[in-house]
Amino acid sequence: MSLTMKTLVNSLSKPVIAMGINGLEDSLDGHPELRQRFERRVFLEDPRVTSRQDVEDMRKLLLAMNQVLPCEPSCDLSSPDMLLRLLLACECRFGSVVNMVRSACELGAAARQTTVSLDNFRAAYREVAPRDKRQDTHNPFLMSRETVEALLSQMQAQRGR
Repeated sequence: MSLTMKTLVNSLSKPVIAMGINGLEDSLDGHPELRQRFERRVFLEDPRVTSRQDVEDMRKLLLAMNQVLPCEPSCDLSSPDMLLRLLLACECRFGSVVNMVRSACELGAAARQTTVSLDNFRAAYREVAPRDKRQDTHNPFLMSRETVEALLSQMQAQRGR
């Protein structure tokens, strides 16, 4: 990948935008011939899921991930319940939802499970939750659906102000 990127950057006379998941910058900086190829770095914020269209996009992504990812029925990525829990856990941030699902998959794979379980999502949340919210009482994957909906509504109302 690094050699292809070097060839591409050298052959174009226009600016190149490199976008990717966490670790892309380390990959580019880790290769001696790519290290100094980018003049400026801009870090974009993780987009928030705020509109109906954003929720539909998130739902489509989770449906696609659900087709590839074997999940137990209790944490089916295509379910509205799981969408709400993921949005609350990730404070309505699109990329954070993707990272949390990936982390849950990694935890399941590390435990040699054939399917990803709700326990994997609970553990993935504890890994990224603020220090004061790592207890089970704050874990969206342990709360009732009514509580999740109420907290999500409260979060959206605060953001709307």
